[in-house]
Amino acid sequence: MDEIIAFCGLDCGKCSAFLATQKNDRAELERVAEKWSEGDTKLTAEDVTCDGCLGERVSKYARSGCAIRACGMNKKVKNCAYCGEYKCEKIAKFLQNAPKAAEKLDAIRKSL
Repeated sequence: MDEIIAFCGLDCGKCSAFLATQKNDRAELERVAEKWSEGDTKLTAEDVTCDGCLGERVSKYARSGCAIRACGMNKKVKNCAYCGEYKCEKIAKFLQNAPKAAEKLDAIRKSL
């Protein structure tokens, strides 16, 4: 599978929700939803169904809670590396906790 890099630099091809969605594996989506549920927030298979940030189907979090995705969609960029404001405060803060995503976005940026 080709790499599918989210706005934030995460590799969708390594995401259990993305992989289960691509396989159309309802049972696996339900397992992912259970694993990702926290406290009173119970996720469903539909909540974690995702084709990646630019896909037809995106997870509940990506649709409603991801400020990085919302910004990227608004700016119509492939991912944050393509943005003229890369590394803005929003993405820089996220990347502090995601070194592999930072490496990926930096590599893309250097190749542009």
